[in-house]
Amino acid sequence: MKEQFELLEQYIDGDIGLAESESVGQLISSDPFFKKEYDLRREVNKAISEKNIMQFRYKLNMIHDQQIGSSRGKVRQLIDHKWYLAAASVTILALIGSLLINNMSNPGPEQLFDRYYTTENAVFTTRSSNENDNIELKEGLQQFQLNNYKEAINWLKKSPKNIVSEYYLGISYIETDQYTQAKDAFHRIIEQENNLFTEQAQWYKGLCLLKLNEIDEATLLFTSIKNSSSLYNDDASEILKKLN
Repeated sequence: MKEQFELLEQYIDGDIGLAESESVGQLISSDPFFKKEYDLRREVNKAISEKNIMQFRYKLNMIHDQQIGSSRGKVRQLIDHKWYLAAASVTILALIGSLLINNMSNPGPEQLFDRYYTTENAVFTTRSSNENDNIELKEGLQQFQLNNYKEAINWLKKSPKNIVSEYYLGISYIETDQYTQAKDAFHRIIEQENNLFTEQAQWYKGLCLLKLNEIDEATLLFTSIKNSSSLYNDDASEILKKLN
C-alpha cells in the first residue's frame, strides 16, 4: 500500500513511466478507496504546490506576531503566491533593523505556546463525482473558515480516518481549549506514514504538550523536529533552548 501511494504521488506529479502510469490509472478506475485518495491528494497538491510557499507563509506569520503582535486564534487568509515572494525579501530587510528583543528571559511552557501558536487557513477542498462524498469534511471546513470551531468539530468528527479532517479537527480543538483532544488528533496523523500533514501534526502536537505541561514528551518531540528537515526545525530548536 505504501508503494502504491508513492506511485500515486508520482502519477499526480507526472513523474512516472508509461507502464506504471497505466497501472495507477487502472487502480484509480477500479478501486473506490484509491480513487478517493487520488482525488484528495490532487486537491491538496493544488492548495500546496510548493513546500517553500508553506514555509514563507509560516515564517511571515511568525515575524508578524513578533513585531506587531496578533491575537491568538486569528485565521490568516491565503494570499497570492507572488506576494509571498516579494514579502519574503522585504521581511529579510526588515529583520536587519527592526527585530524586537525578547523581554522574557525564561518564558514558561504556556508563554511559549502563545508565542509560537498560529492557525492556518482552511484552504483545502474536496471534489467528487458523487456530491454526497466527503460532505462532512466540506461542511466542517466551511465552519472552520467561519471560525465556528465547535460546529466544525461536530462535522469533522463524522469523517474519521481522513487526514484533512483530523488536521482541522486538531486545530479546532486547540481553538476551543481542548488540548488533550487536539494532541490525540495530531498523534493519529503522525501514526499514518507518508501524508502531507505529518510535519504540521508533529509541530502542533508539540505545542499542545507545552500547553498541557507535559514537558518531557514535548522535549523529545521538539528534539526530533529539530533534527529533521521539517520546516519547523529552527523554531523547535528555539523552543528547546528556552525549555533548558
